[in-house]
Parts: sequence; C-alpha cells; structure tokens
Amino acid sequence: MKAVQGGLEGGVPAAVEIYGVPQTTLYYRQAGTRRSRQVAHVPQQRLLESDETAIVKWCFDMDDRGFPARLDNVREMALDLEGKRVGGAIEPLEKNWITRFLNRHHTLAIKFSTQLERQRAQANDPRIIKDYLSKLGKLVRTHGLKAPQISNIDEKGFLMGQASQAKVLCRRGRRNPWVTHDRGRELVTVVGTISAARQSLSPLIIYRGKALYLGWYTNLTEKESNYKFSYSPKGWIDDRLALLWLETIFEPQTATVAGDTRLLIIDGHGSHITYAFVKFCVEHSILLLCLPSPSTHLLQPLDVGLFSPYQHFYGLAVDNHRRSGRKTGDGIKKAIFLCFVTEAREKTFTLQNISLAFEACGI
Repeated sequence: MKAVQGGLEGGVPAAVEIYGVPQTTLYYRQAGTRRSRQVAHVPQQRLLESDETAIVKWCFDMDDRGFPARLDNVREMALDLEGKRVGGAIEPLEKNWITRFLNRHHTLAIKFSTQLERQRAQANDPRIIKDYLSKLGKLVRTHGLKAPQISNIDEKGFLMGQASQAKVLCRRGRRNPWVTHDRGRELVTVVGTISAARQSLSPLIIYRGKALYLGWYTNLTEKESNYKFSYSPKGWIDDRLALLWLETIFEPQTATVAGDTRLLIIDGHGSHITYAFVKFCVEHSILLLCLPSPSTHLLQPLDVGLFSPYQHFYGLAVDNHRRSGRKTGDGIKKAIFLCFVTEAREKTFTLQNISLAFEACGI
C-alpha cells in the first residue's frame, strides 16, 4: 500500500505483480474500508502510540550511551507509563508483549550481548576506545559541560584485617617472613565518587549484615560525619543501594555545585542500569555514559588513578595498627575498619591524584 501511495508506476495492478498481494485487498485498503492488522488492533494495545514512541526513543538513547536496555527494563518502563496514565493498579504485561511490540517497531531488534571473554581479548582495541571518547565528546559539546558537571562512580571492596605486602629487612638466606592476619576477613564495599573539578563526594560504606547497627559507626570523627552507611547480605552493592547512593549522595551533593545537567560515568554493573536508576537520572537531568566493559582499567578515572593507592594505603594502615601492639580482641571489626578507610582516603583522594586520574582517561 505504501508503494501505491508513493506513486508506483502502474498503480494497484503493478503492486499485485511485484508484491504478490491480492488485488481486492489493495483496493479495499486504498478505499479505506479495510484496515491493516496492525492498525485494526490499536484499540487492543496496552500502551498509547505516544508511550511506545517514548520507549523506542529511550531504547535508542540507552544504546547510544553504551548500555542497551534489557527486556525487563523495557517491561518496567511500559508498566510505569501505563500506571501513570491509568492511575491505579495494573495487570502484568502478557508473555508475548515484547514480541508484538517489536513487530510494530522494526527499528528495534533483540540481540545477544557479546560475552565478556571475547571483549577482554579486544580490551585495547582502538575502535572501542575511540567510540567511547567520541560519545563522551559529543555529550560535552552538546550540553556545554564543565568540569564540576562530570563525575565518575565505582565500588571498591576491602577485606577487613588484610594488610598490604611490604618490603622488610630480615636475615639473608631465610624464607620470606610471615605476617599474621585475621582468619575471618569480611568484605566491606566502599562506593567512591569523584568529579573532574577535583572534588570527592561522601563515600557510601556497605557492610555485610541483615541490619545496620549503631556500633558500626559510632564516635565518628568530623571527617567521617558526612559518610553514609548501609548493609547488604554479602556486603556488595545491589539495586537498592545503588538507588540509595543516587538519591542521598550524588543528587544532593552535585545539584547545587554542578548545575542542572550533570554527566555520570558508570560501568556496566547491573545495579547502575536498572529502570529505577535510569528513571531517576532522567527526571533530574543526569546524563549517563557507560564505559566499555573490558576497558574500565583504561578509561575509568577511579580505576586508573585512585583505587590502587587506596588499597595500598588501607593495607598499610592495617599493618601499622598491628605493629602498634594494640589489642583487637577477635580481630579487626567494623568499627575499627572505618578509621583505616578514612586514613587511606585522606592520602589517596588528593586534588592532584583526582586531576591526574581524569587526565589519564582523556577527560
């Protein structure tokens, strides 16, 4: 029908020959007495045409930023749009909704993401790095971004009680000396954030546990008073904690300094690309740019310039604590761990180190 309406030479008879469509069908369509199946089923669709257009645009945008939307993300957005329009409880989407949605929008397609093993082999591929820097430059130019508006977030795991290796003097000819350490080394995750203006935001400390106990963070020093604390079953960041960091740390601490539009550089961790996380960013003018997964050690400022000395100074603080002779009972606990992180943080997150980290990543 599009060919006929576009002025195909020979009209309907020619279209019948070329496309093998029944002649009566084309005449009915031309007269408007019979609609296409897609148009006929519009009243039965869950979403309005404007809603589906918004989803397509969002998928394009996510793809351009380096982290294509997962199918569950698309479903979440569809339900969110329908819920806002209906204003009440809504039923879950049908099993084949995604398939029918793609049949209506041929500009989208389902693809399997490339496995990480293959990407690691291409970690230093100039094309990957050039593509990322091109996206970064386009965002900076389009939105006129300045240094305070560009930030990077990443997580660093610390094992409580694990000291770093150190060079020591001992008798010639003996084996490498042993250094005692705690048997139970529990993981604690510290979420760090820095900006290209050489600023460091408050860290989010994630302990392992089923609840947050005051004993873990009592008697805080002045430097630790702006830290945020939470917990998870394994001490790792998850979807809830990523959103918590976004709402309680990044948004309030950058909104007044950076202005309306901000750029947040993230890795491809699942907690950073949930629908709730992305939705909050869109609503608060936070642009997201995902790093190529195999190249974070080359392109992520926190990885490139800060986390290695962060780990070193933390291990050094633990070692100094043991050598001081102070008793730690059954080992280094959460309350003691915090002072080691603070000491390492002061030595790591300096103006010079942050500036060099961004510079080394081409920002």
